[in-house]
Amino acid sequence: MVYGVNPAGARSHTRYVEKLALPFALVYDKGGRIAFKYRCGFGPIVRRTVYVIGPDGTIAASWRGTPAVGEILAAL
Repeated sequence: MVYGVNPAGARSHTRYVEKLALPFALVYDKGGRIAFKYRCGFGPIVRRTVYVIGPDGTIAASWRGTPAVGEILAAL
């Protein structure tokens, strides 16, 4: 499964998903708790980070920024 995590509110997420026709859901990270746990940012500053998380819950791969789709698929 694929999820996007963002500190913006649910209303903003709905507009963003519709505008970009994203094929995955965005999760509201109220207070930046998820970003903090995954070391993506602190407070209002969140850096785009992509993680591939294995079935056992461990991080199999990670990238800062926007990796190429091929890189992500290769890590799967």
